[in-house]
Amino acid sequence: MRRKPSHTIATLLCIVAILLHQNSSTAYVIVRTQTATYRKPTKTLPLSRNGRAATSMLASASDSSSTVTNGKSLNIFPKALRPSVESGIRYRSDDWLVNFLSIPNSFVLRRIKFKLLCHSVLCAIVVGLYKFGHFDAVALPSPLGHSLLGGFLGLLLVFRTNSAYGRFWEARGLWSKTKATCRSIALSTCAYLRNHSPRSSEDIIELVASFPDALANTCLAGSRSLPPHVAELIQRKDDGITNPRLGPALAICAKMHGAVHNAAKESSTSGTDYLEAMHLAEMSHEINSLVSTISSCEKIFKTPVPLSYSRHTSRFLTIWCGSLPFALVSQLGIHTLPVVIIACWCLFGIEEIGHLIEQPFVSVASKDMDQGNVPDPLYKGDLVQPYDIGLPVCTLAGRIRTEVLDIVSAFKKKDKNE
Repeated sequence: MRRKPSHTIATLLCIVAILLHQNSSTAYVIVRTQTATYRKPTKTLPLSRNGRAATSMLASASDSSSTVTNGKSLNIFPKALRPSVESGIRYRSDDWLVNFLSIPNSFVLRRIKFKLLCHSVLCAIVVGLYKFGHFDAVALPSPLGHSLLGGFLGLLLVFRTNSAYGRFWEARGLWSKTKATCRSIALSTCAYLRNHSPRSSEDIIELVASFPDALANTCLAGSRSLPPHVAELIQRKDDGITNPRLGPALAICAKMHGAVHNAAKESSTSGTDYLEAMHLAEMSHEINSLVSTISSCEKIFKTPVPLSYSRHTSRFLTIWCGSLPFALVSQLGIHTLPVVIIACWCLFGIEEIGHLIEQPFVSVASKDMDQGNVPDPLYKGDLVQPYDIGLPVCTLAGRIRTEVLDIVSAFKKKDKNE
């Protein structure tokens, strides 16, 4: 009896699953064929070699995009494995199969689907006209023009993407600098100033712990509301530093400078203890470093890539991809359609990645994006994860705040033990 093609494909998929999930605990893979749905035991990785849970699911052998089990629809397309920010695990080359099978779930693909659809329809029309005998109307005599312009288009896309990634990496460096500076201020305050100026030291710690949230608010153009304790701290008037025109991050820095000045006045030894005076001066320099970080973040957020550069790249790419079917149809015939679709997906995807990471500061919570809490310039779609399309500044701010409070807690425990 001759086996149906769908059965053969399902068998091949089961073999691939067993090879990928060998030496691990038992799980289940749903394999749907044209005649029935089988639940076959196979292997899945509880923890892969690099420490990540294996979350992939085999694609179905049927034409449907999902499998129905017990009244629930299961997405057959696997989710791409993600790096672990906490443990430092990164991408691996052997994730290629999961990455390839998860193309239908690609965030970039959803962003470019309209452009891709338009060029696919245009290509289908060109192929149809060519097949029905309209050779002279659609076929270019030679693809030499596309060959000559292809190199220039590649350079333009590379420069565009590199400039966007440079902004992303600069933004990450600024947040690393912020983390190091906040750590240093917290350590200096707890180790040297707390014994001489306890009241001012408490104010400095409170301000340092609030600064990352204020900086995240600045990076997101005020679209994400400040935590209540940060907003209350900024509006406090007992230090005499209140100005609604100051941004939240700059207002925190101004109050920190005031707290350092109060610490010098509170301590009776600041004028004679040169080591204490040196730490106060160093702390002032570190606060100025935070002020410089604010300016650098504002530079990235408020300075887009020149519009003419971005528009020229888009126009060049649209003309090149739009005329590509005319150059290929005489040589490839009906195979022009898949070639053009793949080429457009690659090139439009590279362009879109440049647009996504050009503004690197994003909120990570997709629910907040769905509820409209992020304005249009920062809205980049739903179902995004940390570092998919930018820096999760709110998450980074929370980690810095937690570390500052942990430093304070460690010194308090030290004092109790003594």
